[in-house]
Amino acid sequence: MLSIRHILVCFFLLLTQVSGGIILPIIKSLLAAEAPDAIKTHDPSNQCLSINRGKLLCCTAALSGGFPTVQALSAVVGYPLPADTLNGFLCDPSGTTACPGTQLALCCQVPQVAGIWGLWCQSALSTCPNP
Repeated sequence: MLSIRHILVCFFLLLTQVSGGIILPIIKSLLAAEAPDAIKTHDPSNQCLSINRGKLLCCTAALSGGFPTVQALSAVVGYPLPADTLNGFLCDPSGTTACPGTQLALCCQVPQVAGIWGLWCQSALSTCPNP
């Protein structure tokens, strides 16, 4: 059964394919730069204060621009991710660093974009930029 998140992901991917000439450059500039203050969370989680002052999220996956597989996939869709980019995918807010199952605890400066993405993230369990 499809959830609203899966539908949003499919819609987003279709939208970027159809209107890549307009939307892709905007997305590239947003993801490649430091998170602007206007879109950073104004309600950081206690667990993330010393990491990046982000919001704690439990994410199904983390996409790093430095992984060869991600570089290959991003080239296919026409979006070259910077090597130091870490973004969470299918993320839910969390009150603790213990995420259920195999989910990753990430501190994201821009949480819950379209209800599925967490941007400008770092691992909540260490100060390393990648989990």
